Amino acid sequence: MKGALQLLLALALLAACRPATAVITSNVCYQRWTVDWRVATVGPIFMCGGEGSNSTVTFKWNANEDHGVFQIPTDACPSSFTGFATDQYKELAAAGRVGEFTWQLPTTPGDYWVTSQANSDCTNGMKALIRVTNADYTKRESAVPGTPPVSGSSSSFAASWRTLVCAAVLALLVAAAAGL
Repeated sequence: MKGALQLLLALALLAACRPATAVITSNVCYQRWTVDWRVATVGPIFMCGGEGSNSTVTFKWNANEDHGVFQIPTDACPSSFTGFATDQYKELAAAGRVGEFTWQLPTTPGDYWVTSQANSDCTNGMKALIRVTNADYTKRESAVPGTPPVSGSSSSFAASWRTLVCAAVLALLVAAAAGL
């Protein structure tokens, strides 16, 4: 009976051993955001939506490189960036060495994917997910260039604690199995 209780306790504690996951969440939305536009996937960037929001995202890139800004319906890259008969695909800024483009965001809440239509930028991962929300978020005027904060990830202390708990749980499982 004692071994069965130890095993039950060990199995209950084993839930603490599953790996921590980093979840990108936010209760803040921004009116303005600047993206360092290069080959990397960015986002989601939480932007304020709704009537009169006037939110903008500015894409900045090295003026010595050809890039552009092109809206796509998902993170999947199209086979071509020409000949679309739908509003799901829109050229926002022509590919070139302009170096900067500011997009006035739609006010309708939703996820908006953008990529660069130059060269192989999209297939190489140059994408951004802009999440427009009119939820009850704390509104901020602007943000420092980069990606949104990641919450839900473990600190090094929490990760160390989790490792110790997992070692103890495994020891209990071994002891309980030996006692059965």
